[in-house]
Amino acid sequence: MGDIAFLLLLFFLVLAITTRTVPAPLKEAESTSYETLEKEYPTIYLSSSGKLYYQDEEVTLDTLPHVPEANLMADKHLPFGTIRPVLKHLQENGVSTLHLLVEAVDVQ
Repeated sequence: MGDIAFLLLLFFLVLAITTRTVPAPLKEAESTSYETLEKEYPTIYLSSSGKLYYQDEEVTLDTLPHVPEANLMADKHLPFGTIRPVLKHLQENGVSTLHLLVEAVDVQ
């Protein structure tokens, strides 16, 4: 009897560790082509060197125009510590929607 109780306890512990729950219901991500988003909203680029570009012109955080909605594209090798101040600046300056542009990768 003790063995069965031990196995049940082990089973529920493993189940609890491997089961992940989301604290809030999430909608599935929507996918729109890059070209469509680029035409509709201004795009902010972060290069691999950490330089900031707005619509292909180099800018600083202070000279970044205020827009309610924008696209953000960053180099994949850029550390998040470089991206975070830009995200914070955009949030503080009224950007309510930010489209994160990513490149699709074929998984084989």
